[in-house]
Amino acid sequence: MGAVRRAVSSSEGVFEDDGAVAEYRLWKRPGNGNVVMEITHTFVPVDKRGCGLAGHVASAAFEFARQHDMRVLPTCTYIGQTFLERNPEYRSVCISIDDRLGLEEASIDDL
Repeated sequence: MGAVRRAVSSSEGVFEDDGAVAEYRLWKRPGNGNVVMEITHTFVPVDKRGCGLAGHVASAAFEFARQHDMRVLPTCTYIGQTFLERNPEYRSVCISIDDRLGLEEASIDDL
């Protein structure tokens, strides 16, 4: 596994390494401007599964969120059901789907 690259266009982005991706969307709370990273999807090519790549790009996304004082909304089933079970130290930065109500689209400029 190498260094994870991050690509972003306005409110959406992706963390990528060796074909594995963690896609995200940025939201903010009106009034206080707190930014939330919704991790919407992870994917690993079939021939690279079982090597820890999904966890690698997911960890990069969570670390980026921590560095920028963001909360994480884990709507991707891999993140919500597998990654957080294996990495409980990231649960403290997560919000529930109910907390998504009232969020507005954010951009990278809101960080």
